[in-house]
Amino acid sequence: MPNITLDLAHLEFIKSILPEKSSSGIGKQAIKIIDEAIKSFHKANECLEYDWFFNQENDKKQLKDFVELPTQIKTMKVNEFFGSFEEHVYIRVISALQRRGYNDMNQLMDLTIYQISCIRNLGDRSQLAILRALKSKEKELL
Repeated sequence: MPNITLDLAHLEFIKSILPEKSSSGIGKQAIKIIDEAIKSFHKANECLEYDWFFNQENDKKQLKDFVELPTQIKTMKVNEFFGSFEEHVYIRVISALQRRGYNDMNQLMDLTIYQISCIRNLGDRSQLAILRALKSKEKELL
């Protein structure tokens, strides 16, 4: 069976003409596949927003070179900062950082992009969660 690739507009159009809930197994599977494809497009776009983080040329630069946080955030504990977010991914972020001895936000901000990417149990999803949290606080407080 050949692979077919569709862009986001096509996927959203197909989803719009399908019933919201299908009574057939094939219909349910088609809706699930289309929803997953749409989610992956949105995740890819989110990665583009943080392309500086995934750019190897920035590996030796510290996180604080890209994100400006006020002193009140930099002096917080990691669990205090990330604990204010409700998503479950932040529990994993807190655990991974603390297991490696990064208990303060200053310590996190001093890490290079490469060092962050090497922290065990911090995959792409967790790294994006960190960036989203930092950027949201940056926008909120500055």
